[in-house]
Amino acid sequence: MTEDGRELHFDHGVPYFSAKNPDVLRLICEWQSKGLVAEWKEKFATFDCDSKQFLDIEQEGLEKKYVGVPGMNSICKSLCQEPGVQSRFGVGVGRLEWLDNEDSWSLMGLNGESLGYFKGVVTSDKSTFSQRFTNVTGKPVPIGKTYLYILLLS
Repeated sequence: MTEDGRELHFDHGVPYFSAKNPDVLRLICEWQSKGLVAEWKEKFATFDCDSKQFLDIEQEGLEKKYVGVPGMNSICKSLCQEPGVQSRFGVGVGRLEWLDNEDSWSLMGLNGESLGYFKGVVTSDKSTFSQRFTNVTGKPVPIGKTYLYILLLS
């Protein structure tokens, strides 16, 4: 609690996500209508311990920010219930390879077992966004930021 009585809240996970792609924005609108996400209007600032002041308070940006409701995992939980989505928990993916001739992704387990072929893979495992991805798949890193789930679309 601050001296003026305001309560401070801290979230140590990803605070929000944003999108620019029109297809993704349409999907976000669908998620909003289902109550899975809401616009996030909080601001960022730096707290200076010496002056006990917030500095560099973020001004209203052009890009909308969104947060999962009631938590960021609500999107993944909902997607796991969609037709054609296969969720597998406790399975380590050791190799992810795009097969041009099959127009799908081939996933192999850590033990070399085939996990199947999929038209899409949604992942937020940080390995997917590091040089390790290129080492495992031989392909360039697909996206630049990370977090915790793999979702397989068959």
